Amino acid sequence: MNINLSGVTSAKVLAALLMVAACGQNAQEPAGSATGGSAGSETGGSAGSATGGTGGSAGGSGIGGGPCGDSYGNVAPAGRYEMLVTGTEECVNDGSGRVKDTTTGLVWNRYVYRDPVTGLTQARAGSFCQDQGGRLPTKDEALAITGAHWNSCAWPCYWTTWTSTCDDLGAGWHVMTDGRFFTYDPAGEYTDVLCVR
Repeated sequence: MNINLSGVTSAKVLAALLMVAACGQNAQEPAGSATGGSAGSETGGSAGSATGGTGGSAGGSGIGGGPCGDSYGNVAPAGRYEMLVTGTEECVNDGSGRVKDTTTGLVWNRYVYRDPVTGLTQARAGSFCQDQGGRLPTKDEALAITGAHWNSCAWPCYWTTWTSTCDDLGAGWHVMTDGRFFTYDPAGEYTDVLCVR
């Protein structure tokens, strides 16, 4: 096999190797992941209508309880998600709240975390999740709660998140509420994180 490397500089090779080495740092993969598969055909949920509001959650005490019922923008079947801690009740990107996916048993942050000053690389996102007793989700885990599996009661705000999954070139996968996913340079791109445990 002949490989044409014309135009490939040592700087490009080094950058690619560093990206592969950085991808997944501080991003612990689960031992036996219970994921819902991919969202290939599960895009286009009604995420557009979920801006602000409480989405039918328990009051402002910060402690929830019981299943998420029907609410505006609700897509996933009522009862799939159980509210554990409501969080701030505002889309302030502080990483608060907890909701349990009764299908997989995973417990998710209800709101994403965003560092308002510096943003989050994949490694910093992983460190934030570890400090919270959680981890970055895998790409498949994040996709399993998007599109037709998303629920505005569980996640009242539109979200995006780093994942611990990397592509073959070392770029980190990023997932959005509506099921779209794409890669970012894990050391040079800054975005939000939705931790899981």
